[in-house]
Amino acid sequence: MEKKYYVFILLIFILGCSTEGTKIYDVDYKGNYPEGAFKVDIGNATVFTNGNDIEEVHVKMPFDYFCYSVNKEVLCKSNVNLKISDNAERKFLEKFNDVKANSINRNRTIIAERILFYLNDEKTEDILTVNDFANQSIEYLSVQFIGKGKSEKDAKNDALGKYKELIEILRDRK
Repeated sequence: MEKKYYVFILLIFILGCSTEGTKIYDVDYKGNYPEGAFKVDIGNATVFTNGNDIEEVHVKMPFDYFCYSVNKEVLCKSNVNLKISDNAERKFLEKFNDVKANSINRNRTIIAERILFYLNDEKTEDILTVNDFANQSIEYLSVQFIGKGKSEKDAKNDALGKYKELIEILRDRK
């Protein structure tokens, strides 16, 4: 009976020490990267940026990559989740709901203005659908980064480089 007890305790210990999970980075903005190095726009209006608008960065470890081929090139996507401030959430939802209402009034199934994510003035992602943020809090927002390469390994390495740049800017660490 005692051996089973010890095996059970050992099993719980091993599961508790697993490296899989979510790593959470707190953000304490000090100005190492200028505000706007990362930004989220809806249409031509910026709704929030790196800096005080981002409170935490959540990264699932190990990365989950979604890889696929397009025109003889491999693309690998992964993402990080951002916990944004109440003010950033309010601005985002106000602008999104304005655009959404305008799109619905025109009988469109996609919003007229895209939600765009920029890193150092380079677009990293855009979102088209109306219902992505319908009637819900966006305290956490998922931001994708995409790596490109001739092989899956190359695309994953490119994605990892973009991840490191994104995290450095979001966490405001040089």
